[in-house]
Amino acid sequence: MKLCLITNYGNRSYVNEKFIHDQLLVTLSITSKDCYDFSNANSAYSINKQYDFALITLDYKITSIEKYDKFLSEVKIPKIFLVESIAEKHKEVCMSFLDYRSTLFTSLSTVHQNLLYSKYSNGLIFYSELDKRMFDEFYNVDKSIARTVIPPSLGKKKNIKVDFKNLKPNTNILFNGCPSFSNGITNLDQALQGLNTYTADIYGTHGREDLANENIVNHITSTNNNVKFLGKLKDIKKSFSIYHIFFNATIYDSFNYLAFLSLLNGTIPILSSNTGTSSYFKSYPFIAEHNIESLKYTLELINQTPIKYLQDILKDTANHMLELNDKTSKEKYLNFFNEL
Repeated sequence: MKLCLITNYGNRSYVNEKFIHDQLLVTLSITSKDCYDFSNANSAYSINKQYDFALITLDYKITSIEKYDKFLSEVKIPKIFLVESIAEKHKEVCMSFLDYRSTLFTSLSTVHQNLLYSKYSNGLIFYSELDKRMFDEFYNVDKSIARTVIPPSLGKKKNIKVDFKNLKPNTNILFNGCPSFSNGITNLDQALQGLNTYTADIYGTHGREDLANENIVNHITSTNNNVKFLGKLKDIKKSFSIYHIFFNATIYDSFNYLAFLSLLNGTIPILSSNTGTSSYFKSYPFIAEHNIESLKYTLELINQTPIKYLQDILKDTANHMLELNDKTSKEKYLNFFNEL
């Protein structure tokens, strides 16, 4: 069974999506030669000749459907959409922050998203059960189209274990990703207003909500001396030896790969309840509710937990993630394809 990947992510500097994309290629043995974009419709003929299935990841930060509609109409092999997150949920959260900011949220319309899924999808793969359920709240796609949940792999099973050498308690907080309201950045700012011993360094890019996120970061860094924006993180491995806490107390997310990576490297993720990511952290104590007081409490809980207990928590949590390995993930993909 030969697979290709069709995507419009290209060189967009998203952080989480790149980690997931790179690991997906490894898990499914897809090479760079098996990856296509939507720029050349003639590529569809090569795809039809060489491959059995096409996996499609679509960044919804686009305004026109024309070239995607044209390209996908020429791809005749089964097309499986990887729904990495729910675009309309991101938009809903953005609009809830400040209504006027909705004009700053660029995305393909709901109607056109629905059309692409309905017209071209032979199957839908989600990264969390939350997204699988939420999908039907925003889109009207025929229930006969096969759906399943396959979370990204964390690599080989033997490597899914905690490296404790980086576990050095301090009050340094790391954020790496898109610094948006959806990702909890404003909540982090408010929490640190009352916890002056903590410092937070924000790495990443402004992401899909460019202008809105830039305004948020500029406001926070100009009013809170404990928060800094440091641009793109160049050495993720080194960062785990500097920061004790990885901030992922989001309002909505699907699967934050770096939250898992941080745990496996001895940096404590702080999560929020009822998100796709937190659903994979079984019996994990550092999950905050969606309010500032709970976030403060959870930060202090991490800080006050003895290192021996932290080691036990990380080890136990990692053991519950062993199923997120390359072999199991690939088997799930192949079984899903064979059932179509």
